[in-house]
Amino acid sequence: MKTFVTNHPEFPQAWVDNMPSNMTEALANVGPVPLPWDWADANGLQARGCQIAGGGARTFWQPPISANEKNYYPKDALDEKAIQCVNVPLMLAFCLWDGKDLPLRSELQYAYTAGDAANHVFPWGNSPDIPRVDFEASAYIVARYNYMSPGYNAPDSSYSIAAPGRRPLGAGPFGNLDMAGNVFEYARNGGGTTMGGVMNSGSWERHVPTNGAGGSVDTWRRYYAFGGRCGHR
Repeated sequence: MKTFVTNHPEFPQAWVDNMPSNMTEALANVGPVPLPWDWADANGLQARGCQIAGGGARTFWQPPISANEKNYYPKDALDEKAIQCVNVPLMLAFCLWDGKDLPLRSELQYAYTAGDAANHVFPWGNSPDIPRVDFEASAYIVARYNYMSPGYNAPDSSYSIAAPGRRPLGAGPFGNLDMAGNVFEYARNGGGTTMGGVMNSGSWERHVPTNGAGGSVDTWRRYYAFGGRCGHR
């Protein structure tokens, strides 16, 4: 990946040094062990929730790291799910490698509202409402732990993260699925000229989606509710 993004016109060269150059480094970039450049929150936590032990979640399968730190679900089940525990640069690099791009915040917002925020509190409109209590069922959104596949297997919380498209009634005005819930959506740009943003699309946890343009996110943040999608521009 490092070779691919080096001197790539669409990839910020300031990010290249931290990009993986082999599979071992790539797995570390989506793994449970904090990396030196991982963003830390106010409590000093890095790669929050990307460990499995203690109720974390990680949908990118990899061989067991220790007796307690391992995926509890098979690779084929995890491969279907939305990716998370990835940072903005690695997500952008993958999209470029796949011949696509990481959407801008404005593009994600337009896919959510079609420019009509007053009638799109949620991608599907203003009603029905989203779940407001844990485990409340919804045919429109994966949120508040209301999704479980392929079954409960503590302490691995990856069961709450869905494969794309499991809530077709929640489609946005252009048919885009999962614009709200499941995982927060990374964007290519943050606030102003800041590189790296996120759409406030809510997640499989208790995060409530909003139809605003989102904001900046630290370039090297990894979190078990942050993911993204690639698109054509």
